Amino acid sequence: KEKWPKKITFHGMVMSEGAKMSKSKGNVVTLLDINNKYGADTFRAFLCNSTSIDSTLNWESDEVEKMKTHLASLFDICSDICANRKKGKLNGKFDAFVSKFENDVKKAGEFLAAMNLRDYSSIVLHDIPRIYRKARHISEKDIPALNDYIAERYVKMLCPLVPHYAEELWAMIGKGFVSDAEWPSFDEKKIDLKAEAMEQIAENVASDIRKVLELAKIEKPNKVTLFTADKWKYELVEHVKKLNTRNAGDIIKSVMQTPLKQHGQDVMKIVPKLAEKLPEFVFEKKEEEKALKDSIAVFEKYFNCKIEVIDAEKSTQPKAKQAMPAKPAILAE
Repeated sequence: KEKWPKKITFHGMVMSEGAKMSKSKGNVVTLLDINNKYGADTFRAFLCNSTSIDSTLNWESDEVEKMKTHLASLFDICSDICANRKKGKLNGKFDAFVSKFENDVKKAGEFLAAMNLRDYSSIVLHDIPRIYRKARHISEKDIPALNDYIAERYVKMLCPLVPHYAEELWAMIGKGFVSDAEWPSFDEKKIDLKAEAMEQIAENVASDIRKVLELAKIEKPNKVTLFTADKWKYELVEHVKKLNTRNAGDIIKSVMQTPLKQHGQDVMKIVPKLAEKLPEFVFEKKEEEKALKDSIAVFEKYFNCKIEVIDAEKSTQPKAKQAMPAKPAILAE
């Protein structure tokens, strides 16, 4: 009895390319056809990623082909992860990745336990590969340590979804069968939303640089300068976040009762924008500068030019005055 299925569900009607699947319509796809053409893992991944237990399944051949291609690419990535591993400590530049991965392990387990297969499969098929590809660009020499950090746990997470692929990968790194291994644990203490937010700022800056280069019609920049905002602007944002109002007039009245009133004219211009949209996270000026400087190597590699981070308070460049917390001013040359 302990080996019996915990739950059996029935989909009821199944669609095929948007129409009801039936013999009379000639659009029936059998499990044998699926196994012969796509394989069990592709079908399992498509099924879990495209529908939930309580919704109608729509068989779409094009989407199944895309899933087959995606799994082949994912298997290549995972094979490299499993083969190219070495014990090592990840430095602080990987804090955001570590946080996201630990959180993904946590959420994937919760989704799977609740039979929320769509969200579970989205994490293991798409979210983790995406954050891993980004992390690889941080430091070439740390890739083996990065791989070692995720290899065993990631293969275990893949197992319920694509068991045959998972067993092939497990043969490279573990003993026995991954299907007999326990679900991976996660470290709650390593989930750092602040580190993730810092990485998001760097990603937003990269996006803003692309827009500036596009608007300026600069295809091959020689240099991009990033200006971090004046310190008082960080204090302004922090003050606004503490208020219970988003009315620009009320905010200005409150700000004018603080030492920030010495920047009155600038405050009058900035507050309406802050009232409309505040940064989700507010960092100290030094923290934001460090996050940007830590990203210089990645920026320079991506934009193929020199990147410099300068404090707006130490610059006479007019552009520097536009800098705001979490949104540096950008000068492209």
